[in-house]
Amino acid sequence: MDNVKTESRRIKTNSTGSMSREVTKDGVTLLYSYDTIVGYVMPERNPDIQKRCVLVKGNTYSQTSAIHISKYRDEFGLEPDDTFIYAAFTRRAAIDGVNVYGGWNHNEGVAGNLPWYLIAVAN
Repeated sequence: MDNVKTESRRIKTNSTGSMSREVTKDGVTLLYSYDTIVGYVMPERNPDIQKRCVLVKGNTYSQTSAIHISKYRDEFGLEPDDTFIYAAFTRRAAIDGVNVYGGWNHNEGVAGNLPWYLIAVAN
C-alpha cells in the first residue's frame, strides 16, 4: 500500500479545487474531496474489464463532501447502493492494496474517530 507516492500532483476537477484527483505510480486514480480520499479507480488490467470505481457512502463526511461523492458517482455511473460504508471502504481498499488514509480517514484497520452511526449506517 505504498501508492500514496504519486506520479503527478493533484488535478483540480472543479473551479475551487475542493474536488481533485491524483494518479499513483501504480496507476490507481485517487478521488479527493478536500484533503480526504473519498474513492479510487483501479486501472484497467484487462481491456475486456471495465475500470472499477470504489467510493465511500455520501453521508460519511460533510454535506459538501457528499455533493462531491455524488458527482463522482455520476461520473462513473454508480448508484448510491454501489458505495461502501466507511469500514467496508477501508477494507476494500486494503484488499485492493490502495492506501486511503489521511485527511478525515483515520488509522488503518479501524474507523478512527468517526461516530458509530456513520460507521454502521446502511444507506
